[in-house]
Amino acid sequence: MVIISESEKSTLKDRARKLLSKPIKFFNEMKELFPPPMPSNSDVALWQRLEKMTITTDQKLLVGTFLASNEQKGMRDFLSASAEITFQSWVFKFLSDSGCEVRWLLVVWLILLYFF
Repeated sequence: MVIISESEKSTLKDRARKLLSKPIKFFNEMKELFPPPMPSNSDVALWQRLEKMTITTDQKLLVGTFLASNEQKGMRDFLSASAEITFQSWVFKFLSDSGCEVRWLLVVWLILLYFF
């Protein structure tokens, strides 16, 4: 049986505390250097598809603002999974229903789609 004096106990506690503090300090420093990744946005592909379309910036903002609302989550999911032609047709229909003059864009788009 080993008997440890009170002074030795405090010395051992200090050593243990110092040893344990180093990994904790290291962990905290690493957390500061490498913050957790941002949560992924499941609609990124949808916004990229909208950005690629040949419509004006105002029209992109109009469509994006509409789709960004919480009530349009189902529509965003549908459009994200839809084919490109379905997505673009929906955008043109939305813009024409909104009063935007996109009929000529729709005609040009359909002609290009047909010939290319």
